[in-house]
Amino acid sequence: MNHGQASVERGFSVNKSILQYNMEEKSLVSQRLIYDHMKSKGLTPENISLSKDFLKSIKASRSRYDEFLTEQKKEKRISEKEKQREAIEHDILTISEKKSNLETMCTTLTKDFEKLMDKAEKSTNITYVVEANCLKRKRSEKLDEIKELEVMIDSLNKKKKDI
Repeated sequence: MNHGQASVERGFSVNKSILQYNMEEKSLVSQRLIYDHMKSKGLTPENISLSKDFLKSIKASRSRYDEFLTEQKKEKRISEKEKQREAIEHDILTISEKKSNLETMCTTLTKDFEKLMDKAEKSTNITYVVEANCLKRKRSEKLDEIKELEVMIDSLNKKKKDI
């Protein structure tokens, strides 16, 4: 019986033989590329000549690896800062929407206040004045909330600039 997956399964045994404890994927892929290239060219480790440039490259490999790690850390810091900025921008947007809703509410309260005051002037019923004053107080409270939200937005904008 023919096994169509035989070459793939042979590859697994090769991967297992070059695998080392705690090896990252990039290292495994690199070693596998070297192994496959040597096998396709009929080379063995014993018959490869090592040039001076190749030996220099090997000696410099640690410094290249250190540069790679430094670059990874730098990218991670940048990524974290971007996430922080996005979170702050989301918070600013949410607070701005809430502020906009409160401003709309204040406009509505002002109009209702004016209507009740007009009714109070036209009639002798004092309840319109009481209701109008209640709306005025609510509007004042909402304006205070808007001021607090503006302070929060300014604080978040400063925090975003500092990142």
